Amino acid sequence: MAAASPPLAPETEPQLVCELTGVTKAFGAVRAVDDVSLDIAAGSLTCLIGPNGAGKSTLLGCISGFHFVDSGVVQIEGHDVSRWPPHRRARHGLATVFQTTRPLAELDVLDNAAVGAHVRSRTGFVESMLRPPWQWREQHRVRLEAREALAIIGLDERANDPAAVLPLGQLRLLAVARALAQRPSVLLLDEPAAGLRAGEKTHLVDALRTLSGRGLTMVLVEHDMQFVGALADRVVVLDRGRVIADGTPAEVRDDPQVIAAYLGSTTL
Repeated sequence: MAAASPPLAPETEPQLVCELTGVTKAFGAVRAVDDVSLDIAAGSLTCLIGPNGAGKSTLLGCISGFHFVDSGVVQIEGHDVSRWPPHRRARHGLATVFQTTRPLAELDVLDNAAVGAHVRSRTGFVESMLRPPWQWREQHRVRLEAREALAIIGLDERANDPAAVLPLGQLRLLAVARALAQRPSVLLLDEPAAGLRAGEKTHLVDALRTLSGRGLTMVLVEHDMQFVGALADRVVVLDRGRVIADGTPAEVRDDPQVIAAYLGSTTL
């Protein structure tokens, strides 16, 4: 008698790094985010799209902590962070790149990127005055991490330039580098391609693909459909604060509700 085949190993469930359950956020009588539930798997790259006013940036703010939810729950790596302020979420591994960014003009590019790494540093006022040996080591680590972040994003050759002289596109890239220097487990980006030239977009796409390959979880809000199609594992479409479609770029592109609400003849 032939030996019985071994049972098939059950498929493992993807690890969830971010979970939204019934998230609602209103401004006056307007529900910018209306009962949204999403699970974000570790290592995934999710793009939030939708027409203007759909609630994309507000939803990102609910995750980052810059908007406290009116109802519902936001969990990061199993922790309910719904009432945590942004700085506490940042220390827990959440980094955010906003639509608008202002560098510390008196610092060079490297030191601007290093600001992100200081989220995890131990240096306080007393240590900065006394300079114990561990503090020197920590500052060295911070600068190394900032240089690595600049190299990933394509700004390493400008490390010693004053941040104030960078054009808009490179300032946006610097904001991404500063967030990467935090070594986050989840990176939130609000329209990262806005204002970038074609070459800068290519740099950013390559950088985000590299980071995705390293297992970094990312959630992006973006209007550039070509940019979205080049990157996303998953596209979530919002309209009037609600999720109307959720799937691969190809699935979303052909969804009748999406075509009616947003994409029209535009393709991903």
